[in-house]
Amino acid sequence: VLDQTAAAESFLASIRVPASFLAAASFSEMFDNDVEHNNSSIQLNLQAACLICQGLTFVLATNVIILSSSSLVRVLTADFDPFAENPYEMLFREFHFEFVSIRWSFLI
Repeated sequence: VLDQTAAAESFLASIRVPASFLAAASFSEMFDNDVEHNNSSIQLNLQAACLICQGLTFVLATNVIILSSSSLVRVLTADFDPFAENPYEMLFREFHFEFVSIRWSFLI
């Protein structure tokens, strides 16, 4: 049983970078929609679906950034039991909501 604080900090800090890239890319693409009104209905529906997916990507990536940042602040308070067999076990036990939400939002 080891102190897993450093590993938790590393995970929470490292997942923010790719989430920031995803948020920035999806946000910029949401406003780059050159919709021509003479397109077929299938193409217009596909463009609408793409816009919805880009918006969802932005929201989920922003969720990852906010939750990982707030979890890092909680790690700084040291108001949890940092000892576990591995970092996954400690994060799942002490930061259950944040860890599950971050993983789900990032993997979706």
